[in-house]
Amino acid sequence: MNRLQKLAWFNLKVVAVGGSVSLLTIAISLAAGEVVISYLGFLILAVTALIMALSPLLVRKEPGRVTFDERDATIEKKAHYVGYCILWCVFIVTCLIAIPTAGFAILATALVTVQLVQSVATLLQYGRRGKENE
Repeated sequence: MNRLQKLAWFNLKVVAVGGSVSLLTIAISLAAGEVVISYLGFLILAVTALIMALSPLLVRKEPGRVTFDERDATIEKKAHYVGYCILWCVFIVTCLIAIPTAGFAILATALVTVQLVQSVATLLQYGRRGKENE
């Protein structure tokens, strides 16, 4: 598994944990009737987005090994393209239906969505080519 795949798996694990905790916090706060506490859930989501954005710094490179080639660059470019296309779709739909004061929640959701889609797109592109990626 190369570094780009490791980054994608790291991001998927982070969004699984952070997104779950965030959704749980929001659901509990809404069930309790305390909407203000739901902002804590969106704060957790924002921290999740921050960790995912910093993942290239958090996941170490293997010393003395080439970890990036032309194929990796092409896959990363396609993953970024797919991620940002989805970002705009989610962002526009969210802005059309959201309450105007929910800007923080919109931003956190959009950032996590981009990282999630990029990670899935990266893994799907590597998976399509079979076992040659090991």
